[in-house]
Amino acid sequence: MIKTYEEIKNYNVALFQPKNGYRYNEDSFYIIDFIKNIKKNANVIELCAGVGVIGLCLLKKFSYIQKLIFVELQEPMCQILEENIKINGLNQKTNIINSDYRKINKKFFTSFDVVVANPPYRKLNTGRIS
Repeated sequence: MIKTYEEIKNYNVALFQPKNGYRYNEDSFYIIDFIKNIKKNANVIELCAGVGVIGLCLLKKFSYIQKLIFVELQEPMCQILEENIKINGLNQKTNIINSDYRKINKKFFTSFDVVVANPPYRKLNTGRIS
């Protein structure tokens, strides 16, 4: 997969993302900016994480987050996400679950203080590809 390298200077985050196909967009930053406060030592989960732009930025914005779990269905995105976690030095605070979040035991989700998601807003194989 061909990737591009991006720097998100407002959050001091560097990341790779696919050159073609889904790429993060301004919606991700609306979500990040919407979150004004997260309690100290919070456990956060990001569903439909993609390459992790939201979670990585939240970890930089709220450095006191205890743990952030990324859930992503697509294996290629998980591989890029793993690389993004490493280049940002956030290995100790993160885990990746490569799964459909709908197949995870619902009790698992009760152990998080914050749940964030930015899923696609269109039917499969429709709409403009970003």
